[in-house]
Amino acid sequence: GKFRLKGYSKTEEGLAAINQLYDLAVDEERKPFLWTCALYYYVAVMASKMSFVEMFDHLERYVDDPQRRWYLCVRVKRGIFDTADHGGLYKDQVYLEGAVEILRKRKRIDFRMMYAGKLSLDDILRPEIAAITSVETLILPKIISDDHDKYLRALDRIAEVNGIDDCT
Repeated sequence: GKFRLKGYSKTEEGLAAINQLYDLAVDEERKPFLWTCALYYYVAVMASKMSFVEMFDHLERYVDDPQRRWYLCVRVKRGIFDTADHGGLYKDQVYLEGAVEILRKRKRIDFRMMYAGKLSLDDILRPEIAAITSVETLILPKIISDDHDKYLRALDRIAEVNGIDDCT
């Protein structure tokens, strides 16, 4: 189209993953680890190297609960004709990729833009897109609209706990 917009699912899913950690991030007693995102990413990578059974056994060192391991394997192997084959559905990698990209660039982002439409992070950071996007009338999630500075501090904490450096 006219604006040559990029795909937005990585940004959308990364933001959702970050926002799910908000309550943990504002509680100094708890740690907002991107554990689930990292696990989904890891399972997707391992699916390319292992069969369903091999992966189920391999994941035991990280996931004690056999039902949870079963769910992870089914999730990544869905749609595969023969689960003994290597391969899987790799879309779950977008959660971690998107979250890390957002956290690394968080100092440059107007987070209101994240709710202005289906935009990728790259597009949100493009001046020509920002110039034509109205954020004043948006209805934002309470975690952002109630206390924007608290939200930004929560993002800083999520980045710090997960060892994610700023990329300014």
